Amino acid sequence: MKLIPKNIIDSFIKEFDVQPGYAIKAQGTDGLLDHWFIYLGHCTFPEADGVLTPQHVFAAQMSPQLQFIGEARMRELMQKYFPVEVRKCYEGECDPCTTANNAIQKVRINQEKLNLIFNNCQDFVRHSTIGEAGSYQRMNLWYFSLFAIVTIIVIFIISSTRK
Repeated sequence: MKLIPKNIIDSFIKEFDVQPGYAIKAQGTDGLLDHWFIYLGHCTFPEADGVLTPQHVFAAQMSPQLQFIGEARMRELMQKYFPVEVRKCYEGECDPCTTANNAIQKVRINQEKLNLIFNNCQDFVRHSTIGEAGSYQRMNLWYFSLFAIVTIIVIFIISSTRK
């Protein structure tokens, strides 16, 4: 387990001029999955022991549901994910302040359980940003599945005609 320096999040926020409402794409260290977070700003947030401390806070669709993420948890997540992109808007035009407020409301309501196919981190970020869900990872999964099915059918047809 690699040690993540305490100041790495602060350095990242400053270096990339991340503002509240910006979407952050992180890539899994395995290279397979991306994960999306929304930066909510620097505010007072409870540590694991319940003590309120000023820190950077994020929101994300994590197992099992939407949640606020403080710096300590984000450092843990950085064992598996590394930030690769910062977007003012997930896509199109948006108001980052509205995005942050939408994300906060969604986490507070906390109705949405994580489902990698139908309700994942991209759905959360996209819905908070532009008001509609969507996921390119899900679309890639559908395309791959369709390709696999078509390939199996073609192999079946070819093998049937050779008999």
